[in-house]
Amino acid sequence: MTTLMILDPESWMNIRRFRALHEAGATYKEIAEACGVDWRTVKKYLTEPVGATPPAAPSRKGTQPQVITPYTGVIDAMLRADLTMKASVLYERLVAEHGYDRSYQRVKLYVTQARPRLAAEAGTEVETERMRGLHRRFETTPGAQAQVDWGDEGDLLAHAGIGKVYSFHMVLSYSRDPFCPPSGRSTSTVRRTARLSRAMPGGTP
Repeated sequence: MTTLMILDPESWMNIRRFRALHEAGATYKEIAEACGVDWRTVKKYLTEPVGATPPAAPSRKGTQPQVITPYTGVIDAMLRADLTMKASVLYERLVAEHGYDRSYQRVKLYVTQARPRLAAEAGTEVETERMRGLHRRFETTPGAQAQVDWGDEGDLLAHAGIGKVYSFHMVLSYSRDPFCPPSGRSTSTVRRTARLSRAMPGGTP
């Protein structure tokens, strides 16, 4: 069985130019030799009615493997561990840890499709997980980190003749122990308070 060629528009138009010559007596074989195609292909397209349009090749959508396919298992595993992980973070990890060398947009598109599916499998919703992440406690090892801020206590000591009171705020990230001594705003005072804050939990300046 011979399979007829699906011609590109330019080749199709080239054959159709011979329509008048064929009506004048030229054979399909002669036209086929001039066009470099099979005579059956010439017959198919010359017998089409006037006004016919170039043939369209069948869609290949869904028949070719996507370039992201080898990485979908890894992406799904990352999302199962953290359903709210950003596509940009996933992309960076794929490049660094798995040798991914294609575009970020392919990762983003797959994540957009996969996130709701994985949320449904886990019996939750993406927005629920995002809200839960907003209230997640930040954990750290003892002595590794502290949060520092500066406070304006206003006229707290106005009765003692002190117009403005400032304070140095430090909270240990692990134990949540606070250290909030009053402090001036000069550079030397801030440095002295910072040294005291490190010594308070037994650290070193």
